[in-house]
Amino acid sequence: MVISLKPRLLLLVALALVGTGILSCSSDPETVEVIKEVEVEVEKIVEVAADPGNLVIYSGRKESLVG
Repeated sequence: MVISLKPRLLLLVALALVGTGILSCSSDPETVEVIKEVEVEVEKIVEVAADPGNLVIYSGRKESLVG
């Protein structure tokens, strides 16, 4: 039984692809530790018993105030 060159080449390429797939998928997963430092800002709310005055509304588009 004589096999021509083209089927041998096709078989060799198929075996190479299967071997590459097996080797690339068989590795153990790597565990990586991640340490995050988080800064926490604390706001202190103080109630003041004073007259709040007039309400001033900033328009948000211009530098002028309304009211």
